[in-house]
Amino acid sequence: MTEADGVANVNAIVNTEEVLSASTVLYLRIEASNSEFEIYEVVLVVEDCEPNGCSELDVDNILMECSWFVTNYNGSDDLSIYQLDFNMDQELIITNTTDNSTITAGWSTFGGPDGVVVEFSNVNGSNIQAISGNWTVVECSGEILVFTRENDQMVLERDCNTNNFCNEQDVLANLLECVWVPVNYNGDDVFVNYVMQFNSDQSLIVEGNGMNFTGNYSIQQGSALFLFIGGLDNTEVQDLGADWTVVECNSNRLELVSNNNILVLERECN
Repeated sequence: MTEADGVANVNAIVNTEEVLSASTVLYLRIEASNSEFEIYEVVLVVEDCEPNGCSELDVDNILMECSWFVTNYNGSDDLSIYQLDFNMDQELIITNTTDNSTITAGWSTFGGPDGVVVEFSNVNGSNIQAISGNWTVVECSGEILVFTRENDQMVLERDCNTNNFCNEQDVLANLLECVWVPVNYNGDDVFVNYVMQFNSDQSLIVEGNGMNFTGNYSIQQGSALFLFIGGLDNTEVQDLGADWTVVECNSNRLELVSNNNILVLERECN
């Protein structure tokens, strides 16, 4: 409807119409009983339907960047001793920072009628099991997430300086316990079909796709924690060999960086 349509009293909007453009101008004709009328310009502006500012993808990426702590649960900080690490395969590692015990749970996100929903599943620990279920994100930033669930409210705060298990002894003990899967190399899962077995004699066996490779490794604590992997030159998995810096770690996951390369290892104890 144009202004001229309003003056002529034609082409009125009778049925519901969908506005697809970023902004649209409509003209409103208001007519009195004596046939006098006025034409008013109405500007429609598209409004953000995600008031908390975060899409589902945003929430996924924010959660996986660092560790998170439950700083407030219905006004209490009783759960603040728990560190939450959200992994790429929807695995959630929950660490009790008072004794370094861990449990493995699950997490996922989906779109709900009121915004992004984060689901916590299989949280089988005392006290922290209270976070189980579906939580709607009502406030979102890179540092804090606020959730609601019926009458409950929960606040998670990000901590990118956690060092649980990030020392030479703990990392070595964890590497020796099970095999490790290189689930991510520079954003790709090219090595996900291989497993890495770290042995106490500092030998390393990499198996997968019907092949077997032997290398070596060592761990050194200096200005940072370093994991040196060698002996894999001229093999299908030679890119795993490098002087890696440990930038994120817990008992089930290591994130390593070397130059511009990123390698993520996850523990498999089947």
